[in-house]
Amino acid sequence: MEIQASRAAARTAPSGEPILLLDQNRALWDRLLIHRGQKALERAEKLGGALGPYALQAAIAACSAYGPPAPPSASARASDARPRRISTGSHRLRSCSSS
Repeated sequence: MEIQASRAAARTAPSGEPILLLDQNRALWDRLLIHRGQKALERAEKLGGALGPYALQAAIAACSAYGPPAPPSASARASDARPRRISTGSHRLRSCSSS
């Protein structure tokens, strides 16, 4: 939740129009919330056992938060930004792809 909340200031234009993730101003993202969310994800991984859908969503959000910004010509398909080799039964979620 904290990683998702970190982008709140960048999600909407002054007119109220939504701003796509690839078009958001990353300087507006709250780095403290990203850091706290990352620490929470690490704690969940250390618990062991199967990780559920919330941990998977957190891992995807973490890849977006820490990964390089997509070039302007990149496809906006959500699957392009998703971590690779993720399974809810895995102990290691973060495997972000830069391709």
